[in-house]
Parts: sequence; structure tokens; C-alpha cells
Amino acid sequence: MIALTNPLGEDFIFKWDKVPHIIKAGETREFYGFLAKHGAKHLVDHIILHPECHQKLGIQRTTNDLFQGRDEIYEIILGKEKKIKKQSKKTEGEVVKEKMDNIKNVEVEKEEEFEDIKKLK
Repeated sequence: MIALTNPLGEDFIFKWDKVPHIIKAGETREFYGFLAKHGAKHLVDHIILHPECHQKLGIQRTTNDLFQGRDEIYEIILGKEKKIKKQSKKTEGEVVKEKMDNIKNVEVEKEEEFEDIKKLK
């Protein structure tokens, strides 16, 4: 998961697979890595294309080069990636082994043999 921050004074909306994702003004939300990077790209584009946003963020642009300041903006809006701990699910083999171990540990009462059977032995 990666945190994505909207430093603007307005809500920001980006879409992934036609699904809108809204980050309210000043809000930080966590997204899966690919989604956070996609949203960050669109947010950076928005900030670069709107000079009033540069002033709010304190970014100085000296040329009309659309690449100037991008890295600086990414540092402001994009957090570091956090690893997600996967829930440990047992494999089917582990579940069967555990059940078999439980069966082995069950004590079975032995019944006494019938007298007739003892004589046959």
C-alpha cells in the first residue's frame, strides 16, 4: 500500500478501469501500489498544468518544461510503499496432515475379547 496525499484545496478525482477514486482536499489515502502511482501521475499532471497549484505548494518553475518539478511534486504527494502482511492460509495438504495427526492422538478403548474367540487362538 502506498499513501497518496492531495495537497490541493479542492477534491481530486482520478479513474482506474472507469472507477472513480476521490481524494478530498488535504486528505491522504492509501491505495495499492499500482493505483497510487496511477493517481499520483494524474495529480502531478494536474498540478503542473495549473500554475496556481505551484504557488500553493511553494514550487518554483522557471520554464514551461512540463517535466520540471515533477520529482519534487511526487515527493510531496506520494508516500513510501508499505508491505501488506498476507494472512497465512494453510494449504490443503497441511489441513489434511493436521486432521490425521488429531486422529492419531485419539485414544481408542479396546474391548475385551469374547471367551469363545480366546479359545480359538
